[in-house]
Amino acid sequence: MKTLTVNGHDLTCAQVATTDFPLDVSIADDARKRCRASRALLEKMMTERRTLYGITTGFGDSVDTAVDPAGADSLQ
Repeated sequence: MKTLTVNGHDLTCAQVATTDFPLDVSIADDARKRCRASRALLEKMMTERRTLYGITTGFGDSVDTAVDPAGADSLQ
């Protein structure tokens, strides 16, 4: 079984498209740390009631519609 490692820098659609399945996917430790930091920043911004397109607002024509942070999970 081939393993693809996601590191946030060089994985291409072509690599995924030409890979035989089943496929084992791993996440590099550094990428995992960056994801956690990104999530922490997102949660901080939501706590601050910041306007975040598609997270605390609707999409497209609904961009002016505020979404309560408590309901953001269901929007996603």
